[in-house]
Amino acid sequence: IEQIDYIKEIGSLVILTDNAVNLYDVHELTLLTQFPQSKGAGIFSLNSGVELLNQETKKPDPDGIPSLTTRLCISVKRKLFMVVWSDSEYMGELCVEYALPDRVRNINFVSSTKICISLSKEMILLDLISGKLEDMFQHPPPSSSGFTGDFITGASSITSSLTEFGLNAAMSTINYKGYKPPMLKLNDKELVITKDDKGVFINSEGSSIRDTSINWGGYPYDLGFSFPYLIGVLPKSIEVRNSENFQLVQTIDIQSSFLITKSKQPYIASTTGIWKLIPTHFANQINELTSKKFYSEALTLLDLNRDRITEIKTQSVKQIQTLHAYDLFYNKKFDDSFNLFRQVEAEVKWIVSLFPDKITGSEFEREMPDFMKEISIVKTKSNEEGNEKEKDKDKDKDKDKDKTEDQEVDKKPWEMVDEETLLSAECLTSLTKYLTDTRTSLNVKILHNENPSPQTSPKSNASLSPRLAPPPPPNLNQLTQAASLTDTTLVRVYLSNNPNLIGPLLRVKNYCKVNQVEKILMKEHKYKELFDLYYTKELHRKSLTLLSKLNQSQDKEVPAPFNSIDPIIQYLQKLGNSNLELILEFSSDYLQSSPDEAMEVFTLDSTEVEKLNRDKVLAHLVQINPQLGIKYLNHIITYWKDVSTKFHNSLANLYLDCIENSPNGFSNIDTGLMSPTIEISPELNVQTFYHQLLTFLKSSNYYRPEKILGRLPTEGLWRVRVVLLSRMNLHKQALHILVHRLQSYSEAEQYCCQIKTPEVFCFLLQEYLDPEITKLPLIDPAVELMIRYGGWISSYQALTMLPPTVPMKTLLPFFEKSLRGQMRIKDSNSIYLNLLKGEKLKIQNQVINQQSKSVSINENTLCRVCLKRIGTSVLVIYPNQMVVHYSCQNKFEAGVKFTGDDLSLVGSYQTQGSLPANSLPTVNSLI
Repeated sequence: IEQIDYIKEIGSLVILTDNAVNLYDVHELTLLTQFPQSKGAGIFSLNSGVELLNQETKKPDPDGIPSLTTRLCISVKRKLFMVVWSDSEYMGELCVEYALPDRVRNINFVSSTKICISLSKEMILLDLISGKLEDMFQHPPPSSSGFTGDFITGASSITSSLTEFGLNAAMSTINYKGYKPPMLKLNDKELVITKDDKGVFINSEGSSIRDTSINWGGYPYDLGFSFPYLIGVLPKSIEVRNSENFQLVQTIDIQSSFLITKSKQPYIASTTGIWKLIPTHFANQINELTSKKFYSEALTLLDLNRDRITEIKTQSVKQIQTLHAYDLFYNKKFDDSFNLFRQVEAEVKWIVSLFPDKITGSEFEREMPDFMKEISIVKTKSNEEGNEKEKDKDKDKDKDKDKTEDQEVDKKPWEMVDEETLLSAECLTSLTKYLTDTRTSLNVKILHNENPSPQTSPKSNASLSPRLAPPPPPNLNQLTQAASLTDTTLVRVYLSNNPNLIGPLLRVKNYCKVNQVEKILMKEHKYKELFDLYYTKELHRKSLTLLSKLNQSQDKEVPAPFNSIDPIIQYLQKLGNSNLELILEFSSDYLQSSPDEAMEVFTLDSTEVEKLNRDKVLAHLVQINPQLGIKYLNHIITYWKDVSTKFHNSLANLYLDCIENSPNGFSNIDTGLMSPTIEISPELNVQTFYHQLLTFLKSSNYYRPEKILGRLPTEGLWRVRVVLLSRMNLHKQALHILVHRLQSYSEAEQYCCQIKTPEVFCFLLQEYLDPEITKLPLIDPAVELMIRYGGWISSYQALTMLPPTVPMKTLLPFFEKSLRGQMRIKDSNSIYLNLLKGEKLKIQNQVINQQSKSVSINENTLCRVCLKRIGTSVLVIYPNQMVVHYSCQNKFEAGVKFTGDDLSLVGSYQTQGSLPANSLPTVNSLI
């Protein structure tokens, strides 16, 4: 018997013997069927599965009915003979032959309708439906030496004796007449084929589906699969490889063996015996791999078996990944190591412990994971870098290597890499990226108060080593401590590798240890970064004290600009209203020594400054210098548009205080007006304040004039009094001051022009001519006033006030302006009257037009809103002849949009029958 297989659907054994394929009953082992076409057969392949078949043609059809189909493909020299069963029924019409260009060495189904064929010099893919052949790749024939050469296995593999898989017998040599490149179907999507000493995974289209191939130690005779391992039978040995990453796991030194079956439990046979390959327990395999530092193999094994064995848990995977990350770090693969540390969310203190004091600080206590305390940390090359061919080295060399490793067992984890390498730019750059990503993750967890839920299951980890026990989950306090260590370490790393990044880190929310970071920054004279730290941590008093000290220091080592007033002014500007007491406290000295610069603390155009408590700021500034209060009030009124009455009153009172406290007080203040000045200086005289007060009183509308008027002295400040009386509409008193106190007739006329009412001009004329007010009439100013503004003055009142001695000739211009004004008024009234008459005619026409319309109301007339009969109800008729109930009027007008006259309400009445046009109400005349 050269080949045997089982067809479950028909209960038959398929046996290749004497170069022919026959079917035997599986129970009675009697011959059922002989295939004459199979004479000279070399190999067969079997495939069973559910297919969608057309019920008439029995060919694959996407819209067909599911059928259990079995295909038996037999190779006969340069032909393939196909036998088909559908739902246990032999389908003779589907049995066909396929001609091939060369002799077949091996065949295997890729899918239910495609088969992979290995010829003498090439591999092809046959489509069973269309009969199309497709080249895959070519390969040279095997060596004529019969594969008796020296095959070398990988150096980093785990070489085990035969007893590791439970094999206790010697194997004899088996001679093969010809080489058949083995094929192995793993599942419905993958088929493993061999090309020389390479193993390639292909899909149903014949395309390679993996980036790498299997590098066998020689030309394999046969392939087997026992999850999760691929088994390759080579001339001198059997190789066991991981099916995921193809790493060599075990080599069994045995010659000329072959696989009897390719089931989950493979059997190896020879001419003298049969052996079963039994893998050790998965948990034991994992523990052994981790103890020998084959972490990638352990992780792959865990990943492949995670759904199959309950004792493999996520935490165990994380701990092995942590061990792998340490191994990568010791081999100076810093990027890969930190990426893996970040993936498993390793504690920051473990990673920081690997670095020297320059990064950790002299007070840092180094730690490592508890599960590593049972592991000897040895600096060896990682499994991935090892050459697979070194795995077959002599046991003596392995013993020597173990001795060398034992000498390094006492090394601590942070002593495995030299300090120069750890402080290199490459290593610190990788550490910076790790710490930056870690601080982002920690900040999110702290923000949302995320505490990982414990995953304790004593039974689930019973088979694992104690070092793989899951650690307790971190709490909020531990997260905060980790964030503090991360940020503090990041400052030290930046200082060594990229000092420009310290500032951006400290200007945002951070968990740096202030006592450690401030020592570092002070030592390096990083004052700007130190003040950023203080500001973020709200240590404002500490920051302002240091700024004041640096500003007053005479030490030449203090860098600019910290030896000037600018930094402290800028810092005070950022504090905001919540720190107003600090602002007032530390600004006092600078307001006295440098008032112009210090005033920027309270007048900067920023949100923080603008929101300061203005009452407290004003009181503080006035206490130091009233002129500072004037400047502050001018700023908030002019630029911040403050309309508070109290601040407008305060500004006027401060001006009065400055004038009153001047050497001359309020006397002689109305003479010698000068241009206003903005700058505050000791040379500022009382005339400047007086001018600024007048300008403010004329421009502001938010002060209380009666209160300010009460502050004025009995004598003096007449122009201020005029402005206040004008705001109180006491124009007669204001004009009296201008005419009789200041004797400024031009200002009096300007005053009247600003008010622009006939009453004011009469008041001024009365001040000029009334004998009760003035002893000597001011004839000339009065006549000039009448001539200039005759249109604003009543002729009757003017003539009654003029003394009889005034010549009429001098009043001729006044009479001309007065007459022209009267005529102008008459003409305007006439035009307005004619316009009103025209409007009256227009409305009368509209009334007539509406009265010409009528609306008929009968017993079937419905309301347009409620759709009920109008009947004898009170109704409303609109100009567009719509009729609604009076109670529905508001709903109708709210739900319907009208334009123009349609918005007019014609009338509302209670009626029966027809409404004639003349019964509609008329519109009263507007004139």
